Amino acid sequence: MDEEALISALRTGKLMGAGLDVLSVEPPKQDNPLLRMDNVIITPHVGGGTREALERGIVGALEEVMRFLRGEQLKNVFKY
Repeated sequence: MDEEALISALRTGKLMGAGLDVLSVEPPKQDNPLLRMDNVIITPHVGGGTREALERGIVGALEEVMRFLRGEQLKNVFKY
């Protein structure tokens, strides 16, 4: 992400707010303006590690295995 562009957009009102779980430099430098902006929420890079997210990931993976075993078309296949 272009942090300078994000900071500018937040300061000028082009964006009302931002929720981030990763920054370009981690751990962030103490002078990073995003750390002090009232319209920014920053979580640790484990923001997706909630119980609900883990359960959805497990259920999704098991559903794909069942589709495969039944010979059905898979839904979550990445083509490179």
